[in-house]
Amino acid sequence: MIAGELGELARPLVDCSLSLPRLGVYAEIIFLVDTGADATYLHPAAGSGIGVPSDLLQRRVTSRGIGGNATYFPEPGYPVVRRPRSTARLRYGYRIDINVARLGDVSDRIPSLLGYDVIRRWRMDHDPTNSRLAFTVRDADFTMAVA
Repeated sequence: MIAGELGELARPLVDCSLSLPRLGVYAEIIFLVDTGADATYLHPAAGSGIGVPSDLLQRRVTSRGIGGNATYFPEPGYPVVRRPRSTARLRYGYRIDINVARLGDVSDRIPSLLGYDVIRRWRMDHDPTNSRLAFTVRDADFTMAVA
């Protein structure tokens, strides 16, 4: 079970450790859980804060969303989901492409999004009236035991 948090405006948030090995980036990040996003997106507010070297981004793609078109750079990555403030001993990891936005290409007010490429593998219980957000992990690409 993963416990998320309900942030500002009762937005569903989860804590992750994120690894982008080719770029040498390893960081803790908070993702907004977005059931309408087909993929996972790292946006500038988080990307610049964790030191993504934009000069190394390759493989440009265009994503079409509710806010219009945006340019992203798919990067092999590993989000590892953890429970905030928890003594849980397991963390769940995924091998996916993280769509990285270059600074200036997307508004820095847009949060990073954990999309359907990960959350389709969970069952979500989202009850903002009772401040509850919980995920049952159906499967993951790997699990990690934490001491």
